[in-house]
Amino acid sequence: MENMGIEKFVEELRELNPGAKFETNAPWLTNRVIYGTVTAEDLQLPTGYFWHYGYGSISNKGNTQNGYYESFVYEYDISHFENKMEPNQPKKSLFARIFG
Repeated sequence: MENMGIEKFVEELRELNPGAKFETNAPWLTNRVIYGTVTAEDLQLPTGYFWHYGYGSISNKGNTQNGYYESFVYEYDISHFENKMEPNQPKKSLFARIFG
């Protein structure tokens, strides 16, 4: 097993946990966080990955062929997804937001 990176990992989470929402913070940050609508204990994880309660992260430590591992901070946060516009939904004008 080799590392897959955070983007591929989030794709795998979406496939394994249908109906749940997952999102990462800004890609330019060095400490990326995965936000989800499923508690970490209830997540279905890709093979070789496990929830490390003490660190609040998901890791594949000890399960890679070359010894290099990855660890992703995971936060169960439903409020992260509240009041977010759908990607295809048009944005309201400033006037409509103030007086609408």
